[in-house]
This record gives sequence, structure tokens and C-alpha cells, in this order.
Amino acid sequence: MGIPQDQASGGAQGIRIELNSPPNPRVGNQGYTIHSSHESEITIRGNDAEGTANGVYTVLRTLMIEHRKDPFSRKWEIEEKPQFSIREMQVAPYRFGASYGFAVLSPDRWSLEEWKEYVDLMRLCNMTTLVMASQRTYHPDYPHSWREKWRYEVWKQVMDYCHQVGMKFDWYISVSQVAEQAFWDNPEKRATQDSGADWYGNGLNWNKGKDEILKNQRYALEYFRGMDGLEILYTDGGGLSFDAATGANPAAYFADATCSYLQLMREVGNDGDFVYWNWIMDVWSKAFIPEPMLEKYPKYRTMQGDVIPLLPKNVAWLDASMLTVIQEFWKPIQDRGNPPLREGVLIGKENGFKPVIDFFWYMNPEFSLNMFPHPYVRRAIQEAQYARDELGVDGVEGYWLAPPCKFIDDYVFFRLASDPSLTQEQLVSELAGLLAEKPENQEQVEEAINAVEQFWTTHRLDDIEKAEKL
Repeated sequence: MGIPQDQASGGAQGIRIELNSPPNPRVGNQGYTIHSSHESEITIRGNDAEGTANGVYTVLRTLMIEHRKDPFSRKWEIEEKPQFSIREMQVAPYRFGASYGFAVLSPDRWSLEEWKEYVDLMRLCNMTTLVMASQRTYHPDYPHSWREKWRYEVWKQVMDYCHQVGMKFDWYISVSQVAEQAFWDNPEKRATQDSGADWYGNGLNWNKGKDEILKNQRYALEYFRGMDGLEILYTDGGGLSFDAATGANPAAYFADATCSYLQLMREVGNDGDFVYWNWIMDVWSKAFIPEPMLEKYPKYRTMQGDVIPLLPKNVAWLDASMLTVIQEFWKPIQDRGNPPLREGVLIGKENGFKPVIDFFWYMNPEFSLNMFPHPYVRRAIQEAQYARDELGVDGVEGYWLAPPCKFIDDYVFFRLASDPSLTQEQLVSELAGLLAEKPENQEQVEEAINAVEQFWTTHRLDDIEKAEKL
């Protein structure tokens, strides 16, 4: 950052970056203070390097919001401690959902520079982790997967770039995921998913194809050996299988897979974290899996309770909150007679898993509806405060697929991940500062964002027309 000289006083202006000694208990880990001691000096302090770096990025973000180039043109008196120590965004370069294969709308074909731009935005807002959820598998033994090689090459550079800017990089897969060619080449090992409860096309049956699955994933874990964590989804993405062997004890399959992947990580020299995606398992067992399948394989009814004692305790626990479940899945739950459901996030917390992460699935971008801008300002505030006040989670994770017009709700999530106390007025003001070309346009941009946000409550077309004119 170029620092202008104070020509009037003849003295040099400077920014001091220091570690606290002794530590400041009010900011803890990752927190910081930014203080103007006088007109020519700004001091950024943290208890650790991550905290001081967060302070530097906060200065930069604030200058951008306020359309300032000179950090000495304002007084600084900030003391902040991020509410959630884990602040992740899952970016999913899928070939389905709202992207519809349009490269310009999806990270599916992003270049390294496009990935850097997004990572820079995350770092600007002091996010901690990018989660790469490709649902694509490359393995040199499968020629039909070679078309994915360039993506792996780009994503490895993305991982390295995350580390350069002080962020972590997690790799995400579904539990039985293989290259598409491995799926087609092994019809006898495919998962049995004729229940309508899950999609399939790139997953094998764990009991029949465990070796093939781990062979496919070993290559990826070796290739991304520097990753900071492995995140695995079990109850979706081809993970369920309705065959006699799996149905006899699905919880044992999930637990065996968890232990096998942990072992595989260590074998390839990776000491990263493991994130177990519980992913509304209680809802699957009571509302999503068709009743005939539950009657045929009754252990699917109890898999949520059965899996807890079988899992190693040194794994992180991730789930969507009951607040999200009620708002997003009320119809299938209602259709099944409103069965009693447990708060999935608290299941992990109460059983000693740590850290526990709330998955902000309300941001779900897989439906075409999300092609239409949805700021999610009020909903994001609601979820962030619920995660803080009712769940007391260690971390939060968002979900991004497409299109780029999601900048507003991305930014809102990023900021609330650090400070759930931010109001709609404060968030929209920051957004307008970043989006407005000139400071005098900021009020107009604020009004437009609020009009679009209001539409999702009123569903009045004049709110959209107003926003478009603005």
C-alpha cells in the first residue's frame, strides 16, 4: 500500500503492524485493533499473525467502501473479533443447477485469474477457507476423465494462491464418488438408487466398489496433498444405496468410509482436517427416503442415531440448521405427516464433535429461480444470529454455484460470518460503497438493493421495476 507523505508537517506518515504483548483478550485469535494515535500514524495490532493480517484487509476494505485512497484522511478506532473461527465458502463448479453449462455464469470453466478475483474478495472480507466442491473426478487411468485434467491443474494453483494470501483450501467430494468412466465400466458395482431419493451417475456401491472408490480418490488426495481439509457428503450425491447389504446397516457404511478416508489421507502424507457432512440425515430418514424403502430397509429410519457411536471423534461436524430445514424443506416434511426432527447441528455438538459448522444452505443456488437476484440480507442476518445465539457453533459455511450476480449475498454472508450483529442498513451501506462508481451514487445503489430485497417479501413487481430504474 502506498503511503502518502505529510508535506505540511514535513513528517512521514506510517502504518505500524504489531503483535500484542501481552495478548489482548478482547480480540482473541484472528481479531485485531486499528487505532490512529495521531494524524501521522495508524497502528494495526493482533494477538497472532492471522489477526494482524485481518486488520490490514479491514483497512483496505474500509478504504474501498468509503472511496478513499489516503488512509490518513479518517480516524481509525476499530476493535473486532470474528464471531466464528471457521468462515468457509463452498464454491461448486458443477455442470448442473443454475449455471446450465454457461461458462460465463459458472465457475465450472473459470481461469486462474477468475478464481483469484473471487479468492481476493473472500480474503478482503477475512474469510478463512475456500472449499472446492467439484463433483468432477480426474484419474489418468480413465481416458474419458482426461478432459478434467486442466481443471485439476487450475484448482491446484488456486490452492497455492489461497495459501499465499493466508487462506485455507478444502477439497469436497461425495462419499462414493468415482470418475464417470469408472461408473460406466463397473455396472455390477453401481449403487442401487431406484427409489427416487437420490441422483446418481458417478457413484459406486461402497460395499461392492470400495477399492475402486478409494483408488479413484487416492489420486486426487495425492494431487492436492497440500489441502487443509477433506469434506465428505454421505446422504446425497450418489451416497445412498438401496441394496440389501447397505440397507442392513447404512450407519456402518458411513463410519467405515470415514475411517477409510482418514487413513487414506494419512497414507498420502496429508495431515489436514476431516469434515463429516451429516447433511440433514434425520430429515432423510424421516421425510426424504420413500416409505417403501424404509419399510424394506428399516435401518435407514435409525441411521442418524446409529452412526454417532461409530464415528471417530476427531472429525468436524457439519449440518444445515433446523431453521434452514424448516424454511427450505417444509413441504416434503409436511407431506410425511410432520415427523419430529432433531436439530442436526446440535446433534454433533452434544455428542462431542468439534469443530461444529453450520451450513448456510438457504443460499442454495441449484434452482433456476436463483438466476434472479436474491440479496438474502434479512435471511442471512437471521441465520447468522441463530448460529451464534442458539447453536453456538464454531464455524459457518456458505454455498456458491452461479451466477456472478450473487455478489451481494456473498458479501453479506462474508461479513456476517465475522459479525452477526451487523444490521441491514450497515450491510447495504457497505455494499453500496463497493458497488457505486462514485460516492454521490451510493444512496441510489442502497435504495436499489433494498428494493430487490423487499421484492422477496412483497413479490410486488413495482419493487423490481424500481430497482431496475435505479
